[in-house]
Amino acid sequence: MPSIKLINLAASGPNKSLSTIDFGDRITIIAGPSDSGKTCIFKCINWALGASNDEDNVAFDEQDGYDTVVLTLDVGDGRVTITRKTDWKKVEVSSSSPSIESGEYLLSPTKANPNSTNDLFLSILGLPTDLSLPKNEKGETNRFTWRTIVKAFMVDESRADSSKSILLAKDNQTLYIASLIYLLTGNELDEYKGDKEAEKIKKAKHAALLEYIKGQRASLEKKKIEFESKIKDLESNESIEDKIEDLNNAIIELNAAIDRITAESQELSDSLLIVQERISKNRSLLSRYETLNSQYATDINRLTFIVNNEELINREEKPTKCPYCDSDMKPHDHSSYLQASRAELVKLIQKANELEDTRSELQDTIDDDEQMANDYKERIEANRMMIKENLTPQRAEIVNMLQNYKEYLSIMASLNYMKQYDVELDEEQKKYEKAAETTSFIPFKGREMLFNTINEEIVENAKSILESMHYEPLESVEFSDKNLDLVINKKRKANRGKGFKAFTNSVLLLAFQKLLSNKVDDVSFFYIFDSPLKGLSLAQDIEYDHDIRAGYFRYLVNLKASDQIIVIDNTREHELPTLESNEHVKIYEFTGNENTDGRYGFLMDVRK
Repeated sequence: MPSIKLINLAASGPNKSLSTIDFGDRITIIAGPSDSGKTCIFKCINWALGASNDEDNVAFDEQDGYDTVVLTLDVGDGRVTITRKTDWKKVEVSSSSPSIESGEYLLSPTKANPNSTNDLFLSILGLPTDLSLPKNEKGETNRFTWRTIVKAFMVDESRADSSKSILLAKDNQTLYIASLIYLLTGNELDEYKGDKEAEKIKKAKHAALLEYIKGQRASLEKKKIEFESKIKDLESNESIEDKIEDLNNAIIELNAAIDRITAESQELSDSLLIVQERISKNRSLLSRYETLNSQYATDINRLTFIVNNEELINREEKPTKCPYCDSDMKPHDHSSYLQASRAELVKLIQKANELEDTRSELQDTIDDDEQMANDYKERIEANRMMIKENLTPQRAEIVNMLQNYKEYLSIMASLNYMKQYDVELDEEQKKYEKAAETTSFIPFKGREMLFNTINEEIVENAKSILESMHYEPLESVEFSDKNLDLVINKKRKANRGKGFKAFTNSVLLLAFQKLLSNKVDDVSFFYIFDSPLKGLSLAQDIEYDHDIRAGYFRYLVNLKASDQIIVIDNTREHELPTLESNEHVKIYEFTGNENTDGRYGFLMDVRK
């Protein structure tokens, strides 16, 4: 977004302390007594922004010893630092913005260096550098310049309490008004330009507009033919709305069926998981049974071998002689051992039989569970195929039909719009064809046009601002078509004191800022008002006067806007209400007194 906001101002000179001030990105309030350097801040900013080398514009008094101004700007896509010395008719620019080149920019460009301060600042705001606007009612034009429009954003102390509207310039008033109208509307006012070059441009623009309108009409006709061919395929006796309703109901039913089957499949999957876990546990148990059965079989074979061999030995047993004394040896009695082995064998056979019965039952359970798992899988697969091959294709087909019918409605709406648009284009074409036939210009009534452009919003904005400041009594707010100025409570500003004039001018500037912000929402500006409450002393009493000041400053602090507002006010002790700085708001209160705590003024080495 194009933007120009002030970040920092610095003043320096040989053997002088660097004097700086940072600006809030929304609000900056600089207050203090006379001769504390507040107006010097205004002059420094104006000097850096390309003011002419007139004595009235020079930023510093020569005896103060300061000679250099450095102003840093936020330009939306980067920062631009501008340096200018008191004897320079140029500025030096250091830029981090890709759209602004660093280098020297001259107040009056030359062939050797065509870069000008005018083009620099207009380019920052994304405004044209080659635009001409009416400078009088005769059709004569002059160049649209930065130094012309900057008057709308910078009100110095000499204009603060002016009896004339701050929307009017001292010089080149018609050009200034034309510039304001261009800023507000983007209207280049070609019909009010009587010079030959403007006529050529106007005719070229008319020709280009005619070609554009003809092209638009040809494009509309082509689209119309395409749309009408599509409609033929969809037209039927039944209303499209009824068909869409039927199809929407069918989709609802299909979605319900898909949800129901999906839920059923989920339940089956949950049951399948339980069965599979049971099968896994039972298989593990069956494996342990088979291991135990194998152990039983081994033990049975061992005991059977022992029992059988003992019986065989007992049947064939003969008397045995001792190899040493040749006497008869009495055989060992194994009957008890044999009986124990037989008893154990019987128990093992019984356990093996019981184990076999249990294993058989477990195998049957596993077989049943596997059959159940297969049934679940088949049902889950059947549900999946039902959704994939039947329900989903049906839904896709219905969705496609719905899209076609919705496209039909869109096409019908487009055709109706085309008919209306074609009528408007036809009227525009006739208007520009007629305009192209004449080369006369219309006398430029700048004040009248500006009044008609801003009247209602200026009144509405000013009333809202005054109410926010608790201005009382507030009976009426008007905007004079003659003076382009505010009239509060039917009392003309010219007949009031300087304080009331300054206050009215400041309210008008804020109302204009709000208006411009609403109309040009893609550009951020800065506004500087030197002495907006200059000499303010309202009729009721001191307390009320203080309340108006407090309301004014609190309105500024609470203002939510993308623009930046800088107020420089001449205050005496306790005239500035208690305000809090934050990330968006900067508040400076100069003392102008060496014996008081706080900053004396802007220039660190200057005392009055």
